Amino acid sequence: MVSNERLLSGETAVLGSMLIDPDICGEVFSNVHENDFITGEYKHIFLSSKKLYLQNKHIDAVTICHEAGGDAYRDILMQLMEITPTSAGWREYAEVLKQESRLYKLQEIGAKIMSCQSLDEASKILSEAHSLTASRLDVRIVPMAQGVMNFMQDLESKPEYILTSIGKLDEKLNISAGDFIIIGGYPSAGKTALALQIASFMGIKKKVGIFSLETNDRKIYNRLISQLTLTDFRKIKTHNLSEKELMDIAKQNKMLCDIKVEVINASGMTVSDVISRTFERRYDIIIIDYLQLLVPSNVKVNRTEQVSQISRDLHTFGQNSKITIMALSQLSRPEKENKVPKAPTMASLRESGQIEQDADAIMLLYLSDPENPYSDRILKLVKNKDGELAYMQLNFDGKHQTFLEYMDKECTQIQSYQSLQEKIAGA
Repeated sequence: MVSNERLLSGETAVLGSMLIDPDICGEVFSNVHENDFITGEYKHIFLSSKKLYLQNKHIDAVTICHEAGGDAYRDILMQLMEITPTSAGWREYAEVLKQESRLYKLQEIGAKIMSCQSLDEASKILSEAHSLTASRLDVRIVPMAQGVMNFMQDLESKPEYILTSIGKLDEKLNISAGDFIIIGGYPSAGKTALALQIASFMGIKKKVGIFSLETNDRKIYNRLISQLTLTDFRKIKTHNLSEKELMDIAKQNKMLCDIKVEVINASGMTVSDVISRTFERRYDIIIIDYLQLLVPSNVKVNRTEQVSQISRDLHTFGQNSKITIMALSQLSRPEKENKVPKAPTMASLRESGQIEQDADAIMLLYLSDPENPYSDRILKLVKNKDGELAYMQLNFDGKHQTFLEYMDKECTQIQSYQSLQEKIAGA
C-alpha cells in the first residue's frame, strides 16, 4: 500500500486517468517517460501498462494487476481510480508529474551536495542539476493558423545567422542558435585550426567556449594569436619573436582581448561536465575538440553505442538550451581506389552513424592532394538541413594557421590576410 502522502500527485492522476479511459494510453506513453515517476510501485504500474499496450492487449485494472504481479497491486489500482476525478485533464496531470519529478530529483541532488567531501565531487553532482533544469517541461504544439502568423511576423525582421568568416560557406550554411554542427577531418588536415578561426570570428559578437580535450590552453592561444595577428606560428612556438613582432602583437592587445573566447582544458570531461560548465560560463556557442574524446556516461556498452549516446546528448542539449554546438570528429581511415585515397563521405565519420542523424550540418575537411601535405584543402558541406550542399577549395597557410578562400592569380596572400582582418575588425 502506498502512503496517503503520495495519493494526491501527478503520478496518481496520470495513472488514474489511464485506468478510467484506456483510449488515452497511446498519447500518455508518447508524452510521459517511466523515469518521470518517483514512486517505485507507480513506475512499475506504468511499465506494466506500457507493455500491455505494445502487445496490443486491453488495459484495465484486472490486466494491469496480472501483468504487474498479482494481488499486491490490487488495492493500489483501486485507490488510483477512486481519487482521480476525470481523465479529461491528463495533459495537465502529466505536466504536474514532470515538475514534481524534477523537483524531487533536484532535492535529492541537494542532499548529495550537502554530503560532498570535495569541490570536484560537488561539481560533478551539479552537472546533474543543470541537465534537469535544461530539459523542456512541455512540448510546444503549433496549429497551422499560428504557424502562418509566425511566418508573417518573421518576415518583418532580418534573420540573424552566425557567420564563420568564410564567405562561400556562409552563403550556403545558415547557422542558428541551437544547431549541432560537425567538422570531420583526417589527422593533420587542419580541422582544429579551422574551428579556432571560426571560433574567434564568432567570438566578436557571441561568447564562445572551446572545450579542448587533447591540447592545452597555451597551445590553443598560440594558434589563435598567430591567426589573429598574422604572426609566424613557428616563431611563436619556439619563442623566437623579434622586438618588432612583439610590439605588433602588443599593439593589437585590445582587439585580442575584446574577442569573447574562453578555452576549457576538458580532458576527462563527460557531456554532463560540458553542460555544467556551459551554463556556468553562459556560453552562446561551444566548440568541442573533439567529440570522440568525451568520456561516455556508460562505459559498459560498446564503443559505437558510447559515441552514439554522446552525439544524442549533445544534439538534445543544443535543441533544449538554444546553445550552438560545433563538434570536431575524426574520420575513419580512407578507402583507396587504385592506391589513391578516396574523398571522405558522411559514412567516414568514425564509430557512429548516429552523428549523421543528429547533426544539422556536417562539413568534411581534407587535402586536395592526399600525397602532398602542403596542398590546398577541400571543405565539403555534405549535410545541410536548411540549405544546399557545397564544395569549396581553401588555401591553408600553416605559417599563420589560417584558412582563406581560394585565391586567383591576381590576389596576393597579403591582400587575402588583410581582407580576413577587415572582416574581423568590421564584424
